[in-house]
Amino acid sequence: MVNNDYLDKQISTLRNPIGSTITQRAAIIQGIATELRNNGDVMAIGPLIDVLTNLKPSAKNRYAREEIIKTLGEFEDERAVKILIISLEDKNEHIRSRAAQALGRIGATSSIIPLIKSLNDKYWFARCRAAEALGKIKAKQAADSLITLLKDDYVRKYAAWALGEIGDTKAVKPLIDALDEENEHIQDLQARLPDLGDNLNNWSNPDRSVALALIKLGYTKI
Repeated sequence: MVNNDYLDKQISTLRNPIGSTITQRAAIIQGIATELRNNGDVMAIGPLIDVLTNLKPSAKNRYAREEIIKTLGEFEDERAVKILIISLEDKNEHIRSRAAQALGRIGATSSIIPLIKSLNDKYWFARCRAAEALGKIKAKQAADSLITLLKDDYVRKYAAWALGEIGDTKAVKPLIDALDEENEHIQDLQARLPDLGDNLNNWSNPDRSVALALIKLGYTKI
């Protein structure tokens, strides 16, 4: 936690960055957003929302906007939900992905329907982040849409992980069907798991996330 005078100065600079070009101003905003996140001062949430709302969605502002979205997500404060839901519709796929990830951290139920819509995003990584977010929220309303995504090669591991987190047993048969056909008759699902714990980002094989989801749903053998 920083002292109030320094925080006020940072927020003032955040609102009115001094720079001769858009790129310079965006870099200043990005740096301050990172510092505010590291300091963890919730007084910065309102100003961060204001700046994100008013920043033009240009390529030169992309990294500044991403950093603000990441910061808002890590504060896990529901005041940011509205602007993050709006950001799910951004023209830039990286902004959409960041927004979905941030909403997953915050966990507000009001973001469930917009995130389900984002499962149809044309950019595969935005679909991944939306699936992951819905799993973190444990959104049962998303189960049918996530089951459909088990057929999406890019998103399968995230959809499977989310289904395991949600815990709806109607996902069991689709998860079994999603297992690699070459390994369909392997009896012990534990054999499909790597020695990496439950860290989704460490996994390169979608089959492992499917196996873990089935185990979480109470199936250790098939």
